[in-house]
Amino acid sequence: MALSAAEQASPLARRPYDLRHACLSTWLNGGVYPTQVAEWAGHGVDVLLRIYAKCVVGQDELAKRRISEALEQGLTWSSRSNASNRPRHDSRRAAARHPG
Repeated sequence: MALSAAEQASPLARRPYDLRHACLSTWLNGGVYPTQVAEWAGHGVDVLLRIYAKCVVGQDELAKRRISEALEQGLTWSSRSNASNRPRHDSRRAAARHPG
């Protein structure tokens, strides 16, 4: 191991896996994308989430805010891009379909 004698004697060094678990949980709770955490951990995303999903806490409000922001940006973008692409009403075509 690459730890000093004092580090090896510490309670943290007794179970190095606990440090790894704490690290991955911290990254996930810090908002690092699961795909990135899985890559760093050497896991697939499915394995990462099966093990660590229960450790992710307090992200409900953040997730809701991100969804709202994405929807607002999408609506803003689509309203700008669709304004020029909207079909124009052609009264001649409408009259031909619905005479009288």
